Amino acid sequence: MAIAPLIAIEPVGDAPVALDGYDWLVLTSAAGARELKQRMSGRAARVAAIGQATADAIPGANLLVVPGMGHALPISKWPLIVDAIAAHAV
Repeated sequence: MAIAPLIAIEPVGDAPVALDGYDWLVLTSAAGARELKQRMSGRAARVAAIGQATADAIPGANLLVVPGMGHALPISKWPLIVDAIAAHAV
């Protein structure tokens, strides 16, 4: 049995990515964060990272670890997440 990756990461171009005018930018992978860092112009008002490696790839990022949180968003975790988002609202 052969083992192969489920996905392949391929560049989609090298054009600048304009961030001005966006209220939030949510990055879900470290590879995406690194690529965006090279190509971005302007700045999004707020940036969120999903996962430790993604946060590590974003300079100055703060990571909020929510114990017991997986891919679902349990109602019991809503107040913690809402408070974290509100702390970064402009």
